[in-house]
Amino acid sequence: MNMKKKVLPILLILMFAASMVVYGARAQEEAREEVVVGALARQISSALLPFLDEFEQETGIRVTIEQHSADALHDKMMLGAASKAGHFDIVYVSPSWFGAMVENDYLLPLNDYYEKYNFDLDDFVGASVDMCYYEGGSEIWAVPYVADTKVLMYRIDLFESASEQQAFKARYGYDLQVPETTEQLRDMAEFFTRPDEGLYGYGAPMMGALNWVWALTKIWTYGGNIYDSDYNVIINSPESLKAWQWAEQMLSYMPAGVLAWEYGEHLTYMTQGRLAMTEGYYQFGVTVNDPDQSDMAGNIGYAVLPRAPESGFATGKHVIGGGSLGIPSDAQNPDAAFTFLNWMFGDKDRALVWYLNGGAATRSSVFESEEVLAQASWLEDLHPIAIRSLDEVAVSRPVIPEAYMVLDAIIDGWSSVGLGNQTPASALAQTEREIARILAHRQ
Repeated sequence: MNMKKKVLPILLILMFAASMVVYGARAQEEAREEVVVGALARQISSALLPFLDEFEQETGIRVTIEQHSADALHDKMMLGAASKAGHFDIVYVSPSWFGAMVENDYLLPLNDYYEKYNFDLDDFVGASVDMCYYEGGSEIWAVPYVADTKVLMYRIDLFESASEQQAFKARYGYDLQVPETTEQLRDMAEFFTRPDEGLYGYGAPMMGALNWVWALTKIWTYGGNIYDSDYNVIINSPESLKAWQWAEQMLSYMPAGVLAWEYGEHLTYMTQGRLAMTEGYYQFGVTVNDPDQSDMAGNIGYAVLPRAPESGFATGKHVIGGGSLGIPSDAQNPDAAFTFLNWMFGDKDRALVWYLNGGAATRSSVFESEEVLAQASWLEDLHPIAIRSLDEVAVSRPVIPEAYMVLDAIIDGWSSVGLGNQTPASALAQTEREIARILAHRQ
Protein backbone atom coordinates (compact mmCIF):
# COMPACT_ATOMS: atom_id res chain seq x y z
CA MET A 1 0.00 0.00 0.00
CA ASN A 2 1.19 3.53 -0.74
CA MET A 3 2.83 4.93 2.42
CA LYS A 4 1.58 8.42 1.58
CA LYS A 5 -1.99 7.13 1.77
CA LYS A 6 -1.33 5.70 5.25
CA VAL A 7 0.37 8.81 6.63
CA LEU A 8 -2.27 11.28 5.52
CA PRO A 9 -5.14 9.88 7.66
CA ILE A 10 -2.83 9.65 10.68
CA LEU A 11 -1.80 13.29 10.28
CA LEU A 12 -5.42 14.35 9.97
CA ILE A 13 -6.31 12.46 13.14
CA LEU A 14 -3.43 14.04 15.03
CA MET A 15 -4.33 17.51 13.79
CA PHE A 16 -7.96 16.98 14.77
CA ALA A 17 -6.94 15.75 18.23
CA ALA A 18 -4.65 18.74 18.70
CA SER A 19 -7.38 21.12 17.63
CA MET A 20 -9.78 19.56 20.13
CA VAL A 21 -7.23 20.04 22.91
CA VAL A 22 -6.88 23.71 22.00
CA TYR A 23 -10.64 24.08 21.67
CA GLY A 24 -11.15 22.38 25.02
CA ALA A 25 -8.63 24.65 26.69
CA ARG A 26 -10.30 27.70 25.17
CA ALA A 27 -13.73 26.47 26.19
CA GLN A 28 -12.52 25.90 29.75
CA GLU A 29 -10.94 29.38 29.75
CA GLU A 30 -14.17 30.93 28.52
CA ALA A 31 -16.23 28.98 31.08
CA ARG A 32 -14.02 30.05 33.96
CA GLU A 33 -15.69 32.74 36.10
CA GLU A 34 -13.86 36.04 36.27
CA VAL A 35 -14.39 38.91 38.66
CA VAL A 36 -13.24 42.38 37.59
CA VAL A 37 -12.64 44.85 40.43
CA GLY A 38 -12.61 48.61 39.87
CA ALA A 39 -10.27 49.99 42.56
CA LEU A 40 -8.41 53.17 43.40
CA ALA A 41 -4.75 53.32 42.37
CA ARG A 42 -3.45 53.08 45.92
CA GLN A 43 -1.35 50.78 48.07
CA ILE A 44 -4.43 49.21 49.65
CA SER A 45 -5.44 47.98 46.19
CA SER A 46 -1.98 46.68 45.30
CA ALA A 47 -1.86 44.85 48.64
CA LEU A 48 -4.71 42.63 47.42
CA LEU A 49 -2.75 41.28 44.46
CA PRO A 50 -0.75 38.59 46.33
CA PHE A 51 -4.01 36.91 47.41
CA LEU A 52 -5.49 36.41 43.95
CA ASP A 53 -3.67 33.22 42.91
CA GLU A 54 -4.62 31.50 46.15
CA PHE A 55 -8.25 32.51 45.71
CA GLU A 56 -8.30 31.20 42.14
CA GLN A 57 -6.74 27.90 43.19
CA GLU A 58 -9.36 27.44 45.90
CA THR A 59 -12.43 28.55 43.96
CA GLY A 60 -11.57 28.48 40.25
CA ILE A 61 -12.58 32.15 40.07
CA ARG A 62 -10.10 34.55 38.50
CA VAL A 63 -9.97 38.06 39.95
CA THR A 64 -8.57 41.01 37.98
CA ILE A 65 -8.02 44.30 39.78
CA GLU A 66 -8.07 47.44 37.67
CA GLN A 67 -6.57 50.46 39.44
CA HIS A 68 -7.67 53.96 38.41
CA SER A 69 -7.50 57.48 39.75
CA ALA A 70 -10.63 58.50 41.65
CA ASP A 71 -11.99 60.63 38.79
CA ALA A 72 -11.24 58.01 36.13
CA LEU A 73 -12.81 55.23 38.19
CA HIS A 74 -15.89 57.32 38.89
CA ASP A 75 -16.42 58.16 35.22
CA LYS A 76 -15.80 54.61 33.95
CA MET A 77 -18.03 53.12 36.61
CA MET A 78 -20.90 55.58 36.18
CA LEU A 79 -20.89 55.44 32.37
CA GLY A 80 -20.71 51.66 32.46
CA ALA A 81 -23.55 51.38 34.96
CA ALA A 82 -25.75 53.78 32.99
CA SER A 83 -25.24 51.78 29.79
CA LYS A 84 -25.42 48.37 31.54
CA ALA A 85 -22.02 47.49 30.11
CA GLY A 86 -21.37 44.90 32.82
CA HIS A 87 -17.63 45.54 32.93
CA PHE A 88 -17.08 45.64 36.71
CA ASP A 89 -18.21 42.98 39.16
CA ILE A 90 -16.92 44.83 42.24
CA VAL A 91 -16.37 48.59 42.57
CA TYR A 92 -14.91 50.93 45.14
CA VAL A 93 -17.72 53.10 46.49
CA SER A 94 -16.67 56.52 47.72
CA PRO A 95 -19.17 58.14 50.11
CA SER A 96 -19.32 61.03 47.64
CA TRP A 97 -20.68 58.67 44.93
CA PHE A 98 -22.86 56.53 47.16
CA GLY A 99 -26.11 58.46 46.85
CA ALA A 100 -26.05 58.70 43.07
CA MET A 101 -25.24 54.98 42.78
CA VAL A 102 -28.07 53.88 45.08
CA GLU A 103 -30.71 56.28 43.76
CA ASN A 104 -29.91 55.37 40.15
CA ASP A 105 -30.00 51.62 40.91
CA TYR A 106 -26.33 51.20 40.03
CA LEU A 107 -25.65 48.93 43.05
CA LEU A 108 -27.06 45.56 44.07
CA PRO A 109 -28.60 45.36 47.56
CA LEU A 110 -26.58 42.80 49.49
CA ASN A 111 -28.73 41.70 52.43
CA ASP A 112 -29.45 38.33 50.81
CA TYR A 113 -25.76 37.83 49.97
CA TYR A 114 -24.71 38.57 53.55
CA GLU A 115 -27.17 35.95 54.76
CA LYS A 116 -26.32 33.39 52.08
CA TYR A 117 -22.57 33.59 52.69
CA ASN A 118 -22.88 34.14 56.46
CA PHE A 119 -20.80 37.32 56.33
CA ASP A 120 -20.31 38.40 59.97
CA LEU A 121 -19.99 42.13 60.74
CA ASP A 122 -19.45 41.80 64.50
CA ASP A 123 -15.68 42.36 64.37
CA PHE A 124 -15.85 45.39 62.08
CA VAL A 125 -15.58 48.87 63.60
CA GLY A 126 -18.85 50.78 63.52
CA ALA A 127 -17.79 53.46 61.08
CA SER A 128 -16.80 50.98 58.39
CA VAL A 129 -20.22 49.33 58.63
CA ASP A 130 -22.11 52.65 58.63
CA MET A 131 -20.64 53.50 55.23
CA CYS A 132 -22.36 50.44 53.76
CA TYR A 133 -25.87 51.75 54.49
CA TYR A 134 -27.62 54.62 52.74
CA GLU A 135 -29.31 57.42 54.66
CA GLY A 136 -30.11 55.25 57.67
CA GLY A 137 -31.93 52.62 55.63
CA SER A 138 -32.06 48.90 56.46
CA GLU A 139 -30.60 47.70 53.15
CA ILE A 140 -26.84 47.08 53.09
CA TRP A 141 -25.18 48.00 49.80
CA ALA A 142 -21.50 47.20 50.25
CA VAL A 143 -18.77 45.46 52.25
CA PRO A 144 -16.46 47.37 54.65
CA TYR A 145 -13.13 48.22 53.03
CA VAL A 146 -11.38 51.25 54.54
CA ALA A 147 -12.48 53.66 57.28
CA ASP A 148 -10.77 56.45 59.15
CA THR A 149 -11.55 59.45 61.30
CA LYS A 150 -9.66 61.99 63.37
CA VAL A 151 -8.18 61.81 66.86
CA LEU A 152 -6.84 64.57 69.07
CA MET A 153 -3.03 64.78 69.29
CA TYR A 154 -1.25 66.82 71.95
CA ARG A 155 2.27 67.54 73.20
CA ILE A 156 2.91 65.51 76.33
CA ASP A 157 5.78 67.71 77.50
CA LEU A 158 3.56 70.80 77.65
CA PHE A 159 0.67 69.11 79.41
CA GLU A 160 2.88 67.39 81.98
CA SER A 161 5.10 70.39 82.75
CA ALA A 162 4.74 71.45 86.41
CA SER A 163 5.30 75.12 85.56
CA GLU A 164 2.70 75.03 82.77
CA GLN A 165 0.21 73.30 85.05
CA GLN A 166 0.72 75.91 87.75
CA ALA A 167 0.37 78.83 85.33
CA PHE A 168 -2.72 77.35 83.69
CA LYS A 169 -4.55 76.78 86.98
CA ALA A 170 -3.73 80.29 88.13
CA ARG A 171 -5.22 81.70 84.94
CA TYR A 172 -8.27 79.47 84.36
CA GLY A 173 -9.06 78.11 87.80
CA TYR A 174 -8.91 74.38 86.97
CA ASP A 175 -6.24 71.80 86.30
CA LEU A 176 -4.41 71.50 83.01
CA GLN A 177 -5.35 68.11 81.57
CA VAL A 178 -6.02 66.44 78.26
CA PRO A 179 -9.14 68.35 77.13
CA GLU A 180 -12.42 66.49 77.35
CA THR A 181 -14.74 69.34 76.33
CA THR A 182 -14.69 72.00 73.65
CA GLU A 183 -14.49 74.71 76.31
CA GLN A 184 -11.37 73.13 77.79
CA LEU A 185 -9.88 72.76 74.33
CA ARG A 186 -10.48 76.46 73.65
CA ASP A 187 -8.92 77.51 76.97
CA MET A 188 -5.86 75.34 76.42
CA ALA A 189 -5.44 76.49 72.84
CA GLU A 190 -5.53 80.08 74.06
CA PHE A 191 -3.08 79.34 76.87
CA PHE A 192 -0.48 77.73 74.61
CA THR A 193 -0.70 80.32 71.83
CA ARG A 194 2.63 82.17 72.00
CA PRO A 195 3.49 83.60 68.59
CA ASP A 196 6.71 85.17 69.91
CA GLU A 197 7.91 81.65 70.76
CA GLY A 198 6.65 80.19 67.48
CA LEU A 199 4.01 78.13 69.32
CA TYR A 200 0.27 77.99 68.63
CA GLY A 201 -2.45 76.24 70.57
CA TYR A 202 -4.15 74.48 67.66
CA GLY A 203 -4.07 73.98 63.91
CA ALA A 204 -6.31 72.42 61.27
CA PRO A 205 -6.23 72.64 57.46
CA MET A 206 -9.21 74.39 55.83
CA MET A 207 -8.42 74.60 52.12
CA GLY A 208 -11.10 73.45 49.68
CA ALA A 209 -13.04 70.42 50.90
CA LEU A 210 -11.17 70.58 54.21
CA ASN A 211 -13.17 73.75 54.87
CA TRP A 212 -16.49 71.94 55.13
CA VAL A 213 -14.83 69.12 57.07
CA TRP A 214 -13.87 71.62 59.79
CA ALA A 215 -17.12 73.59 59.71
CA LEU A 216 -19.58 70.69 59.54
CA THR A 217 -17.88 68.46 62.11
CA LYS A 218 -18.07 71.26 64.66
CA ILE A 219 -21.80 71.57 64.00
CA TRP A 220 -22.14 67.82 64.57
CA THR A 221 -20.09 68.07 67.77
CA TYR A 222 -22.53 70.63 69.17
CA GLY A 223 -25.55 68.51 68.24
CA GLY A 224 -26.57 70.29 65.03
CA ASN A 225 -27.02 68.94 61.52
CA ILE A 226 -27.67 70.02 57.94
CA TYR A 227 -31.14 68.56 57.46
CA ASP A 228 -33.53 66.16 59.19
CA SER A 229 -34.86 62.79 58.00
CA ASP A 230 -37.41 64.56 55.78
CA TYR A 231 -34.73 66.82 54.25
CA ASN A 232 -35.98 69.90 56.08
CA VAL A 233 -32.93 72.16 56.36
CA ILE A 234 -32.01 72.81 59.99
CA ILE A 235 -28.43 74.03 59.78
CA ASN A 236 -29.30 77.50 61.08
CA SER A 237 -29.91 76.28 64.64
CA PRO A 238 -28.77 77.37 68.12
CA GLU A 239 -26.42 74.36 68.15
CA SER A 240 -24.83 75.35 64.85
CA LEU A 241 -24.46 78.95 65.99
CA LYS A 242 -22.60 77.88 69.14
CA ALA A 243 -20.42 75.62 67.01
CA TRP A 244 -19.39 78.32 64.54
CA GLN A 245 -18.89 80.89 67.30
CA TRP A 246 -16.53 78.41 69.01
CA ALA A 247 -14.81 77.60 65.70
CA GLU A 248 -14.34 81.32 65.00
CA GLN A 249 -12.69 81.75 68.40
CA MET A 250 -10.36 78.83 67.67
CA LEU A 251 -9.01 80.63 64.59
CA SER A 252 -7.37 83.11 66.97
CA TYR A 253 -5.19 80.33 68.37
CA MET A 254 -4.01 78.96 65.02
CA PRO A 255 -1.17 80.10 62.75
CA ALA A 256 -2.11 82.67 60.12
CA GLY A 257 -3.19 81.19 56.84
CA VAL A 258 -4.95 78.02 58.04
CA LEU A 259 -7.80 78.78 55.63
CA ALA A 260 -5.28 78.05 52.86
CA TRP A 261 -3.64 75.04 54.53
CA GLU A 262 -3.70 71.94 52.35
CA TYR A 263 -4.13 68.38 53.60
CA GLY A 264 -1.33 67.51 56.03
CA GLU A 265 0.17 70.99 56.54
CA HIS A 266 -0.82 70.90 60.20
CA LEU A 267 1.17 67.69 60.56
CA THR A 268 4.37 69.55 59.64
CA TYR A 269 3.69 72.11 62.36
CA MET A 270 2.96 69.36 64.89
CA THR A 271 6.04 67.27 64.14
CA GLN A 272 8.20 70.40 64.40
CA GLY A 273 6.80 71.25 67.83
CA ARG A 274 4.99 74.40 66.66
CA LEU A 275 1.51 73.25 67.75
CA ALA A 276 0.37 72.27 71.22
CA MET A 277 -2.58 70.29 69.80
CA THR A 278 -4.12 69.27 66.51
CA GLU A 279 -6.61 66.80 65.08
CA GLY A 280 -5.48 64.19 62.59
CA TYR A 281 -6.41 60.98 60.82
CA TYR A 282 -5.04 57.63 61.95
CA GLN A 283 -2.01 57.64 59.66
CA PHE A 284 -1.02 61.05 60.99
CA GLY A 285 -1.22 59.58 64.47
CA VAL A 286 1.26 56.92 63.38
CA THR A 287 3.60 59.48 61.81
CA VAL A 288 3.84 62.02 64.63
CA ASN A 289 5.65 59.57 66.91
CA ASP A 290 7.84 58.04 64.21
CA PRO A 291 11.47 59.05 64.94
CA ASP A 292 12.23 58.96 61.22
CA GLN A 293 9.55 61.54 60.47
CA SER A 294 9.02 63.67 63.57
CA ASP A 295 11.07 65.91 65.87
CA MET A 296 8.37 65.25 68.47
CA ALA A 297 8.66 61.45 68.35
CA GLY A 298 7.76 59.90 71.70
CA ASN A 299 6.23 63.17 72.86
CA ILE A 300 2.76 63.10 71.28
CA GLY A 301 -0.26 61.76 73.12
CA TYR A 302 -3.66 60.71 71.73
CA ALA A 303 -7.25 61.27 72.85
CA VAL A 304 -10.74 61.27 71.35
CA LEU A 305 -11.99 64.62 70.08
CA PRO A 306 -13.53 66.68 72.91
CA ARG A 307 -17.29 66.84 73.32
CA ALA A 308 -19.57 69.84 73.63
CA PRO A 309 -21.09 69.48 77.14
CA GLU A 310 -24.60 70.51 76.10
CA SER A 311 -24.68 68.05 73.19
CA GLY A 312 -25.19 64.98 75.35
CA PHE A 313 -22.47 63.14 73.40
CA ALA A 314 -19.58 61.36 75.07
CA THR A 315 -17.12 62.56 72.41
CA GLY A 316 -16.77 65.11 69.66
CA LYS A 317 -17.79 64.18 66.13
CA HIS A 318 -15.88 63.95 62.87
CA VAL A 319 -16.45 62.70 59.35
CA ILE A 320 -15.70 59.13 58.29
CA GLY A 321 -12.98 58.91 55.69
CA GLY A 322 -12.59 55.97 53.36
CA GLY A 323 -15.02 53.89 51.34
CA SER A 324 -16.58 50.47 50.79
CA LEU A 325 -16.81 47.80 48.07
CA GLY A 326 -20.07 47.17 46.25
CA ILE A 327 -21.39 45.01 43.41
CA PRO A 328 -22.81 46.91 40.42
CA SER A 329 -26.36 46.03 39.42
CA ASP A 330 -25.09 45.06 35.94
CA ALA A 331 -22.29 42.79 37.24
CA GLN A 332 -21.92 39.65 35.15
CA ASN A 333 -20.83 37.48 38.07
CA PRO A 334 -22.40 38.82 41.28
CA ASP A 335 -22.20 35.51 43.17
CA ALA A 336 -18.55 35.07 42.27
CA ALA A 337 -17.97 38.69 43.27
CA PHE A 338 -19.44 38.18 46.73
CA THR A 339 -17.55 34.92 47.06
CA PHE A 340 -14.34 36.91 46.71
CA LEU A 341 -15.51 39.66 49.08
CA ASN A 342 -16.41 37.07 51.69
CA TRP A 343 -13.16 35.12 51.23
CA MET A 344 -10.96 38.22 51.35
CA PHE A 345 -12.62 40.48 53.90
CA GLY A 346 -14.79 38.07 55.87
CA ASP A 347 -11.76 36.19 57.20
CA LYS A 348 -9.98 37.73 60.22
CA ASP A 349 -6.61 36.13 59.55
CA ARG A 350 -6.59 37.17 55.91
CA ALA A 351 -7.66 40.70 56.84
CA LEU A 352 -4.70 40.91 59.22
CA VAL A 353 -2.19 39.76 56.59
CA TRP A 354 -3.66 42.27 54.12
CA TYR A 355 -3.21 45.10 56.63
CA LEU A 356 0.35 44.10 57.52
CA ASN A 357 1.25 44.24 53.84
CA GLY A 358 -0.18 47.69 53.16
CA GLY A 359 -3.93 47.19 53.37
CA ALA A 360 -6.47 48.91 55.59
CA ALA A 361 -7.76 48.08 59.06
CA THR A 362 -11.52 47.94 59.54
CA ARG A 363 -11.61 45.12 62.12
CA SER A 364 -11.07 45.55 65.85
CA SER A 365 -9.10 42.31 65.89
CA VAL A 366 -6.60 43.78 63.42
CA PHE A 367 -6.05 46.91 65.50
CA GLU A 368 -5.59 44.79 68.61
CA SER A 369 -3.36 42.08 67.15
CA GLU A 370 0.10 41.50 68.57
CA GLU A 371 1.61 41.53 65.08
CA VAL A 372 0.33 45.06 64.43
CA LEU A 373 1.23 46.43 67.85
CA ALA A 374 4.75 45.07 67.45
CA GLN A 375 5.32 47.34 64.45
CA ALA A 376 5.73 50.42 66.68
CA SER A 377 5.57 50.87 70.43
CA TRP A 378 3.33 53.94 70.26
CA LEU A 379 0.57 52.05 68.44
CA GLU A 380 -0.42 50.53 71.77
CA ASP A 381 -1.52 54.04 72.82
CA LEU A 382 -3.00 55.04 69.45
CA HIS A 383 -5.06 51.95 68.63
CA PRO A 384 -7.56 52.08 71.52
CA ILE A 385 -8.21 55.74 70.70
CA ALA A 386 -8.53 54.93 67.01
CA ILE A 387 -11.03 52.13 67.66
CA ARG A 388 -13.12 54.26 70.01
CA SER A 389 -13.06 57.14 67.54
CA LEU A 390 -14.25 54.92 64.72
CA ASP A 391 -17.05 53.58 66.93
CA GLU A 392 -18.14 56.83 68.63
CA VAL A 393 -16.68 59.87 66.86
CA ALA A 394 -17.15 59.03 63.17
CA VAL A 395 -20.25 60.32 61.36
CA SER A 396 -21.20 59.72 57.73
CA ARG A 397 -21.03 62.75 55.46
CA PRO A 398 -24.02 63.69 53.27
CA VAL A 399 -24.15 61.10 50.50
CA ILE A 400 -27.23 62.17 48.53
CA PRO A 401 -26.53 63.12 44.88
CA GLU A 402 -26.83 66.83 45.79
CA ALA A 403 -24.12 66.49 48.45
CA TYR A 404 -21.49 68.38 46.46
CA MET A 405 -23.71 71.43 46.17
CA VAL A 406 -24.73 71.22 49.84
CA LEU A 407 -21.12 71.05 50.98
CA ASP A 408 -20.14 73.90 48.66
CA ALA A 409 -22.75 76.04 50.39
CA ILE A 410 -21.15 75.22 53.75
CA ILE A 411 -17.72 76.07 52.34
CA ASP A 412 -18.99 79.46 51.22
CA GLY A 413 -20.59 80.12 54.59
CA TRP A 414 -17.63 79.17 56.74
CA SER A 415 -15.12 80.91 54.44
CA SER A 416 -17.09 84.11 54.88
CA VAL A 417 -16.82 83.74 58.66
CA GLY A 418 -13.13 82.84 58.55
CA LEU A 419 -12.29 85.83 56.37
CA GLY A 420 -14.23 88.13 58.68
CA ASN A 421 -16.83 89.06 56.05
CA GLN A 422 -19.83 87.74 58.00
CA THR A 423 -20.78 86.81 61.52
CA PRO A 424 -21.55 83.16 62.25
CA ALA A 425 -25.24 84.08 62.60
CA SER A 426 -25.55 85.80 59.21
CA ALA A 427 -23.44 83.17 57.46
CA LEU A 428 -25.57 80.32 58.83
CA ALA A 429 -28.78 82.06 57.76
CA GLN A 430 -27.42 82.49 54.24
CA THR A 431 -26.14 78.90 54.16
CA GLU A 432 -29.54 77.56 55.21
CA ARG A 433 -31.30 79.50 52.46
CA GLU A 434 -28.92 78.15 49.83
CA ILE A 435 -29.19 74.53 51.00
CA ALA A 436 -33.00 74.83 51.18
CA ARG A 437 -32.96 75.95 47.55
CA ILE A 438 -30.78 72.95 46.58
CA LEU A 439 -33.01 70.44 48.39
CA ALA A 440 -36.40 72.02 47.63
CA HIS A 441 -37.36 69.19 45.25
CA ARG A 442 -36.93 66.62 48.07
CA GLN A 443 -39.47 68.18 50.40
